[in-house]
Amino acid sequence: MRLGERLVADGHEVLALRRTAGPLPSGFRSITQDLRAAPPRDLPSCESVVVSLPPDSEDRADGDVYAAALANLAGGLSSRPSRVIFVSSTRVLEGWQGLARSPNRTRQS
Repeated sequence: MRLGERLVADGHEVLALRRTAGPLPSGFRSITQDLRAAPPRDLPSCESVVVSLPPDSEDRADGDVYAAALANLAGGLSSRPSRVIFVSSTRVLEGWQGLARSPNRTRQS
């Protein structure tokens, strides 16, 4: 939320697309939409998109929910933003050994 609050303070419009309704900082617009289920409708054109898809215990059994959510988000945008930033709290490098020490990066099977 800190990024959004800074953007609002600098005069930018911030739209939060969230799975569930809840309180947001002052100045945020909000749309409640589960991206796992369907593309959002009537999204405004935007210059930048910051994506943060928090893991959910029920998501683990449903396959690649991240890909489905991102595809639905892309399908709901009225135009291509100039930049997209993906923030991940998951272990995206799990299974990779020696990234800091080895120039030969090999993935474990």
